[in-house]
Amino acid sequence: MMDYYYTHPRFKEEVLIAMKDFFDRPDLKPGAKLEMGKFDGVLFNEWFSYDFIFKDGKAMPEKYYYDNPRKLPRHTLKIYEYLQDNFYSLFKILEVNMGYNMLLKNLRDDKEYRVMEYKATLTARPGFVLANRLAMIGDHYEMIGCDTPYLDDSNFNGDIEIVIRRLTKSKDKLTPKDTRKIFNR
Repeated sequence: MMDYYYTHPRFKEEVLIAMKDFFDRPDLKPGAKLEMGKFDGVLFNEWFSYDFIFKDGKAMPEKYYYDNPRKLPRHTLKIYEYLQDNFYSLFKILEVNMGYNMLLKNLRDDKEYRVMEYKATLTARPGFVLANRLAMIGDHYEMIGCDTPYLDDSNFNGDIEIVIRRLTKSKDKLTPKDTRKIFNR
């Protein structure tokens, strides 16, 4: 889905608009050098994929689902319908079943989610905190976000507890732009 919008000439201008917005670089010109932090690439990709609103008023999953630019069969296209209903938040890992699933607690509302997941279970441990995106895919939740790092002192310059407290108390919608600000402080 993302590669279609990155590479199609029709969306070149909107990709640039997204980059200007995400990186807070209103002066950014096509082909200009962009200084990026350690996690900026994955965070931009996730934000662009789910939070950026195209000129037609749609986020990428909705746009891809309704436009169906690759003429996918209906049963394959169904995943993009599911991806439209998603949310990004800070989660504390409560339980890990390696290779299968994790139990996550949303630190913004204290709700718990059992998520089907393979890759993250290989390195995740109870107590870790991560920023990620969840969506209900069929009858279960999945982590659909990019491979964002765990929020701990090894990936952050400062007191992570203060940052987590600030982000969990905020009433504003949380996005990868907020996570980027944490890592680039």
